[in-house]
Amino acid sequence: MGCDIEILRELGYIDHHQNRIELYQTSYCFVAKIVGDINKPNYTEQECSDGFKLEFHSLDNAIELIKDSTTQSVVEQYIIKRDLQFLLEYKRNLE
Repeated sequence: MGCDIEILRELGYIDHHQNRIELYQTSYCFVAKIVGDINKPNYTEQECSDGFKLEFHSLDNAIELIKDSTTQSVVEQYIIKRDLQFLLEYKRNLE
């Protein structure tokens, strides 16, 4: 991401089983804070060609952006659902 972080705590994890493509994946989510300066991210060539970019959003705005996201890819749909669950869980922990 181009910055150092301090992990404050683990938020949780999601296990994903995709039988069609024989995939088992565990995604972990942590609550962290930025330590020091934010520098330019060090993306791979593939990430650059895929249009990766670093953006910072408020929690509520990030939730809305993900909810409004549209995609046809099964993998991207999974990522969107997973990330939305992590954000909603974090928001529940704040309340």
